[in-house]
Amino acid sequence: KGTIIKFNKNSDLIWKKNFYTDQEKKNNPFLFFSRHKNILVVVDSISKYYAIDIFSGKLIWSFYNDAPFISDVKIENNKIFVVDSNNILKSFSLKDGSLIWEYNSDSSTIKSSKKISIAIHKGKVFFNNSIGDINAVDINTGNLIWITPTANKQHLIQPYLFKISDLVVQDN
Repeated sequence: KGTIIKFNKNSDLIWKKNFYTDQEKKNNPFLFFSRHKNILVVVDSISKYYAIDIFSGKLIWSFYNDAPFISDVKIENNKIFVVDSNNILKSFSLKDGSLIWEYNSDSSTIKSSKKISIAIHKGKVFFNNSIGDINAVDINTGNLIWITPTANKQHLIQPYLFKISDLVVQDN
């Protein structure tokens, strides 16, 4: 239902917050979290994204995206990175939630619900999309650096049969 709970080390309740309307709760949002210093960023499967002060539980900002989010969320250089169901990688400002840039990767005609993985390393954001491509974009501009397909796109149904694993960056 979207409730976020903070406990202390002794399992005592510090705060309990829910920033969803009754209608949004009925949609059972799936939440993805990332923390940077005292800010908890939440993106969800019903297109909402918001930031919370981790100490007080106070809402800092909240917005809606055009499509549901289907990736984990990463934070780097005061920027938030997340992919939506249209296979669009978006960069938002950690400070105020405003859109910095977006990169449209290839997508199928049907919106994906596969969980997408994001990794960040040496000024690049890497992410897989729902049709099997791994993309690398510049962290500051969102410009494509390279793309590598991992699935045979000759069969239209194939993207729905393959499994996507988490991306991991080690060394180079």
